[in-house]
Amino acid sequence: MDKNFIIMLQKLVTEHGKEAILNEKKCRSMIADYACGEFKREIKLLLHALGEKIHIEIEKASDLNSCKLKQVRVLQEELGWAEDIAIGVVDALAMVLKGDTASSNSDSDIDQNNNNADATTNTLIQPKEKTIITFGAYEWLVLEEQKDKALILSKDIIEFRQYRDERNYTYAECSLRAYLNGEFYSKFSASDKNRIIQVNNTNENNQWYGTSGGANSLDFIFLLSISEVVKYFGDSGQLSKSGTWHISDCYNSERIAKYENDFAYGWWLRSPGKSSYTSCVLEAGRIYMHGFPYIAEGIGIRPALWINLESFDIQTAKIMPKENSKDVSATANIIVKPKEKRIITFGDYEWLVLEVLRDRTLILSKDIIEQKMYHENDVPTTWAECSIRAYLNTQFYYSFNVSDKSRIMQVNNNNENNLWYGTNGGSNTSDNIFLLSIEEVVKYFGDSGQLKNRPIFKHLIDDIYNSERIAKNNGSAFDWWLRSPGIKTNYASCVSQGFIIMLGTQVNDDRCGIRPALWLWGNNLV
Repeated sequence: MDKNFIIMLQKLVTEHGKEAILNEKKCRSMIADYACGEFKREIKLLLHALGEKIHIEIEKASDLNSCKLKQVRVLQEELGWAEDIAIGVVDALAMVLKGDTASSNSDSDIDQNNNNADATTNTLIQPKEKTIITFGAYEWLVLEEQKDKALILSKDIIEFRQYRDERNYTYAECSLRAYLNGEFYSKFSASDKNRIIQVNNTNENNQWYGTSGGANSLDFIFLLSISEVVKYFGDSGQLSKSGTWHISDCYNSERIAKYENDFAYGWWLRSPGKSSYTSCVLEAGRIYMHGFPYIAEGIGIRPALWINLESFDIQTAKIMPKENSKDVSATANIIVKPKEKRIITFGDYEWLVLEVLRDRTLILSKDIIEQKMYHENDVPTTWAECSIRAYLNTQFYYSFNVSDKSRIMQVNNNNENNLWYGTNGGSNTSDNIFLLSIEEVVKYFGDSGQLKNRPIFKHLIDDIYNSERIAKNNGSAFDWWLRSPGIKTNYASCVSQGFIIMLGTQVNDDRCGIRPALWLWGNNLV
C-alpha cells in the first residue's frame, strides 16, 4: 500500500479514534474527505477488506502474526486477490490499528530497495541465458550443463496439483513427489526413461523460518528448491538475509512461468515454507518464502530432472526462437474486434453508439455520469431488485425532456447468471435505462474468447481490449458497474481499469460509477 495512504489512515485514527476504521459505515463516509480525491485504488481495496471484516479480526487478535496470515488467505480465497495486494492491505490495517510494523516494508519498500539495487551491490549473480530443448512431450530449459549430464526444467507449467495430503509435511513424504516419480515418470518412453538420472536431492530447511526440509530423497523427477531457483534464475543476495514473506528483486521476470502460453501462475518448490506451508514462486516471479497451505489450488508444477548426455544430444533437441512470435500471439487470441464507435449527443450527455438496427439504436454514455452504489444495503440482490435500477428508471429517466423520453424505447433485458460462478442473475426486466451486462460488454468492446473459456483460476477478463473498456470520471479512469452478478449474490460485476471483474465487488460499494445504456427508437441519429 502507498505510504502516504497509510499516513492518511493514521491521521484519521489519531483524530477520530479507531472507530473511524472499525465502523465500516463511518469509514466509508469519512475517508473520502481525508483522501481529497487521491488514493482511489487504495480506498477501493480497503473497503473491500472491511467488507470481509478483516479489520475486526485484526483488532481482536491476540496472536497478530497468525491472524495476519489467515486474513491474507481470506482475501485471496474470497475475493481472488493476488498475494502481494492482500499482504499490503492486511499489513496496512495491522499498522494503523495495532501499531504493527513487522512486515510494513514487505511490498513497496522492498520493491523500492530492490529497484535501487538492481544495477549495484544487490546484483550478485546474473542468470545465464537458457537453451530450450524438447524432451518427451514437453519443452525444457537447460539450467546447467556438465560433461556427461544436464539439469533441465519444464519451460512452462504443465498442470496444477495440490502439494500433499494432510498427513505428510516434507517433500520426501509428499503426494506430489510420489506423482512425479510414479504416474508422471511413466509417461516417458522406455528410451527416454533410460536417459533420466536418479539423483539424491538434499532437502534443506527454510532459510528464513528454519522449518525442517525433512530427509533427503532419491528422485528421477523433482521440484526445484529455493536455493536452486536462486542459483539458476539470479541471486540478488536476499536469500542470505532474513526477510519478510518473499524474495522480490530484479530477477522476478526470470522466474515467471505460464500455463499453455496463456497466463502466468505460481509454481511449487520442494522447500518448506513457514510451519506446515510449502514455498513456491508467485505468478509475478517472487519467491514466496512463507509459502502456501498444501491444499492451495492454482499452483502449478514445473518438473525438473537430470538427463544423461551420453545418449542425448542437446544441440539436436534445441528449439530455435520463432521469428515474430509476439505478433503471432497478439493476433491469435482475437476472436471479435470491436467496431469503431460514433459519438452523439442526447439529452445532456455524450453517448457511444454501440449498435444500429433497422428500427432502433443502442447507446451507452461515453463517460461515467456519477458515482453510486449498486444497492443501498450489503444484502443479496439482483438487477431486478437493486436500487441503481430503480434510480435509472425513475429519477434519471425523468431528467430527460418530454421529447427525448418519447424517443427512449422500453426493452426486455435478459439477466443471465454469471458464466464463471453460476451466481443467479435474477428475473428478466423491462427497462427504459439499464446497465450493460458482462455479455454485452464483451460483444460491443471486443471478444478475446475468455468469457466462454475461462483462464484457469482467474477472476477477471484481462485481454487486448482492456483499453477499449476504460471509462473516465472527471478526466480520470474509473470503475463502472455492470448489471450482471459477481461471485456472490451480494456482489455485482464491474469494469475496473479496463478489466472485466467477473467476481465483482460488494453491491454497497460507492466507489463505482454509472454508464447508463438505452435503446432509441429509429436509426436516424442526426
